Amino acid sequence: YESLLVHYPNVFDVVRLVSTWDTWNKSDPETFERAKCLNSGLFERVHPPFGVFHKMIVDKTLMERVIEDGRIIIRAKDAENARICESNAGILVWHDMKFLVMNGYGNSSLFDAYEYPDVDAALVWHFSGKTGMYKVSMYSLPCSPVNIDVASVATLYGGGGHKGAAGFSISELPFSLKDIRPVAQDMH
Repeated sequence: YESLLVHYPNVFDVVRLVSTWDTWNKSDPETFERAKCLNSGLFERVHPPFGVFHKMIVDKTLMERVIEDGRIIIRAKDAENARICESNAGILVWHDMKFLVMNGYGNSSLFDAYEYPDVDAALVWHFSGKTGMYKVSMYSLPCSPVNIDVASVATLYGGGGHKGAAGFSISELPFSLKDIRPVAQDMH
């Protein structure tokens, strides 16, 4: 390992951050936050990002700059996503879970900055005119109970994923839109 570190002093830091992000390992919140920033800093500004990896493995200041760029990008996205959620999100109780829901295209980061207590998970769906199917995605949230398992719901509809993020495609939504309450109504 010593000879590797002479030429690539940051190799273990970069691999740890990439691995943390790729596996959604949130056991160390500080490392996960740095991994998220690294991912945003890379993929939002560099396409493809792979040439930057070699440079970051050698240059720690470049890695820190990419992480800081990602932090700035995430703050801007979080502010926009919080506004979107505030005006468009609803509440759905389904499969014994309370979901923060939204119709549209997005992923778990859509809900990251929106602080709504007392929900188990988030759900976003959209209709694909190309396939004629609804895509339903579910995610755990920072406020989610530790034992929440959205994959158990996805598998009921032929989908899959893992405990914290899962989804499925289906020809008709398996829940009624009439059961979705506005967030403001749920607060009372």
